[in-house]
Amino acid sequence: WLSWFGNSLVIFVLYRQRALLQPTDFFTLNLAISDASISVFGYSRGILEIFNILKDDGYLITWIWTCQVDGFFTLLFGLVSINTLTVISVTRYIKGCHPQKGQDYLLRVQV
Repeated sequence: WLSWFGNSLVIFVLYRQRALLQPTDFFTLNLAISDASISVFGYSRGILEIFNILKDDGYLITWIWTCQVDGFFTLLFGLVSINTLTVISVTRYIKGCHPQKGQDYLLRVQV
């Protein structure tokens, strides 16, 4: 719940300030969306099993496709998060170690 709440708060703040966003801020938005999706899809089976919502006849829990779907979405959003963190770190490196190149790159992205 904490992960979903925190990432939803980041999405809300970025949405409210959408007119002021820099191109690199969209990486933060992408990361918040993918992390919130991991908290929804990655832990949904565990939450159902902890609270035993579907009792003993639980079709949703025993069907193999639910495990595959949850696994697929967790993998997908996990890879999106890893790739987004990689892009954020590269842009931070460029802006920090090569500020002139970073400014030229940002100008090309905005045009």
